[in-house]
Amino acid sequence: MSAPHRHPTWSPGSARPRRIARVGARLLVTAVAALAVLFFSPTAAQADDCSVQEWHENWRQCVDALPDEPETSCKTPPVPASPDSGMAGWFAQEPQSPPDGYELSPQAKGAYSHYGYAGYDMPLYDLGCVGNVVPDSESAGNSLANLEFTLATGIIGASNGLRHAAWEPGGLWGWADTFVKNATEAIYEQVFTVFGALTVALVGLYLIWRSRQADMSMAVTTAGWAVLVLVVVTAVARWPVESANFADEGLTASLSVVQDAVGPPTQEGCEDAYGMTEAEQRAAWDGGACLDLRSPATRASDMATGEILYNNWIRSVLGQSEEVVYETDADGDVLTDDQGRPVVADGNTAYKYGPALYDATAFTWAEIQDARASPSDRQMLVEQKQNQWRKVAAAIEREDPEAYQNLTGANGWDRAGTGLLAILSALFFALFDLTTSILIILGFLLIRWAVIALPLIGTIAILRPASGGFKRLVSAVVAAVINVIVFGVAAAVYLYAVSQILAADLPGWLQVLLIALIGVAAWMLLRPYRRLGSLRGGSSIAEAAFGRRRSAAGPNDRSTASERPEKYRVETGKEEPVPVRSESREPLTAQSRGDASDNAAAGLPPRPAPATPPAGKAKAGYAIYRPSGSGSGASAGDRPMVTVRRPD
Repeated sequence: MSAPHRHPTWSPGSARPRRIARVGARLLVTAVAALAVLFFSPTAAQADDCSVQEWHENWRQCVDALPDEPETSCKTPPVPASPDSGMAGWFAQEPQSPPDGYELSPQAKGAYSHYGYAGYDMPLYDLGCVGNVVPDSESAGNSLANLEFTLATGIIGASNGLRHAAWEPGGLWGWADTFVKNATEAIYEQVFTVFGALTVALVGLYLIWRSRQADMSMAVTTAGWAVLVLVVVTAVARWPVESANFADEGLTASLSVVQDAVGPPTQEGCEDAYGMTEAEQRAAWDGGACLDLRSPATRASDMATGEILYNNWIRSVLGQSEEVVYETDADGDVLTDDQGRPVVADGNTAYKYGPALYDATAFTWAEIQDARASPSDRQMLVEQKQNQWRKVAAAIEREDPEAYQNLTGANGWDRAGTGLLAILSALFFALFDLTTSILIILGFLLIRWAVIALPLIGTIAILRPASGGFKRLVSAVVAAVINVIVFGVAAAVYLYAVSQILAADLPGWLQVLLIALIGVAAWMLLRPYRRLGSLRGGSSIAEAAFGRRRSAAGPNDRSTASERPEKYRVETGKEEPVPVRSESREPLTAQSRGDASDNAAAGLPPRPAPATPPAGKAKAGYAIYRPSGSGSGASAGDRPMVTVRRPD
């Protein structure tokens, strides 16, 4: 018979040691995990060690320290774009690169000189698998924002491209050297050499014919003019390209002096290296100097692209503009580091993560060259950029959920509103900037056409009475030179003013308004210099550009005396026939002149009565006129005061 099974009897004291053991085991596991994270995960520790200023200026090391994020089908990062992609890519031009083995300092890079026009579109991220497929109101807002930023980027691209062509004419007119040379030589050989001899013969015959008057000064002037035209035409036709390039170099040197003085400045703490030879650049780099290789036109493009495109893009993507707080001393002055840059105390999400986030959507000029040289390298670069986007987006999600919501594209219509502000900013900025660039380019073009046309016009201008065309050509060239200098100075000053407005602590709408008003004021002040073909200004756009005049007569009308109404006639240096007013006047009598006794009482001699000439005979004499501007109609104008006629 087997013994009965006995159940263990529960005792309160027996369970307590086991509970304590389980709690101790959990604590031990937690401590081990914490130690493992602390000692065996240096990535997170290094990422937290990056300051706000390091994230903004040297973010690559900080991004590398972030943990990798898993790839998911519903979180697709944007594909990075090329610097010359899109509509604005038509105007993109890669800036000067440093010598081999050297890199630009981080502070000597701008938005355009580093990235071109890449990445200015509205990405959608982490909206869910359905949100990327089914169109909704937010997707429509994002699509509209994409269109607005495409137009704004195209406007800024056109403005930057024309500015490069205007401020650096060597790259624009290189193709024209052969054209100017061949055209000028052909006209000189086929027209001036053949018909110029006939014109010189006509000058000789003219001098022989006028020799009857024995006017030596006229003969010397005519002969001297013919010699002057011959020398000028021959010299220009002998060196046509050199003549055009000489004018280019003189004007470019003048523009460079002005742009360096009042144009967009170099990066603070860096030396202006534009124009240095490669050996000078290497020596400066080896000496530890910070060099800024950007030309004045490139610096202006960096300013426009960064302040107008990038700032509006980061506001659209993250819903906030960059905000930064600098460290100050006891007196309230901003502290600076060894390189003269202000020390950052704190910054918002856009300031901290904006540069790293934008870099994930755009290739640099150097990266796109490597990508185009090797398709495998391109795919590797794309994967690196997309991984960088995931890391930075995860960091934004942890620190600023509101900014992350804007990053996903959930607030599409807010992006559309910021895109509208970007279009207005780009349009108001480009109106005056485009105009000045076009006028400068027209000035350089007019000089080249003048070189080509000079042998043709000089063929006839050898004869001094027919020299009007030659004088107009010289006047047009001088006007073109003045326009290039004046509008070059105006463009540099305008860009400097815009940079100061955009750097000021002003609301966005007020910055846009001030940019527009400054452009209008500059255009009004430069009104006298808009006449392209002569040294005179114009009172309207049509008159300035095409030389049109008003059809209606006015006080400033320069029409002839016979065509001008009498009340608008003004005195000039030329003698004009005085209009004769036919008025029926009664002959002066004693009653009309006053009684002789009245004259005697007043102490005045009696007035002589005018002699009446016989019929058919006119008496010679003269009249003294008194000027008068009062009255109107027949009573206006000069009135005769005393008339004296010679007696028989």
